[in-house]
Amino acid sequence: MKINKETPSWAWDYYQAYQTKASKSSDESNEEVLNFIIRLIGNDQLPLDEAELDRMVHNHLASHRQKLRRRASLYEKYATEPATADTVETATLRETIEAIHIALTGAQWVVLSEVAAGKSYKDVSGTASVPIGTVKSLVSRMRAKLRHLRAPVINPGPHSNN
Repeated sequence: MKINKETPSWAWDYYQAYQTKASKSSDESNEEVLNFIIRLIGNDQLPLDEAELDRMVHNHLASHRQKLRRRASLYEKYATEPATADTVETATLRETIEAIHIALTGAQWVVLSEVAAGKSYKDVSGTASVPIGTVKSLVSRMRAKLRHLRAPVINPGPHSNN
């Protein structure tokens, strides 16, 4: 932590008062105030007087409480919803992608990701600095390797063989 040699003693007294409060309480807001004050001091954003610092601290705590309420509201709204077909489908796809990522090397993952994102073999070969034929054969070998990981296709496209 960078301590400015010009930090006024009243600011350190203010910090010490909150530190004492924090040591006697399990209230997390005191810890948040301590972190906020240290950020202000470290970024040379300390106000000119204690009254202004007190106002800034109270505003910061109000914003922090509001953020926590929003997060709790979102959690209640989405975390307690029963699983729908859409969330199950998303989870299945995520698991499949993770399994594929684990089965490939980093370079293979990059090549396959670029092809899956719609890049042409020519573009991928330019990025990877290899001939187009090498990219095509790499993709073919990776697809063959990954066929055993293939999850059931939920919404097959019009050209699907399933």
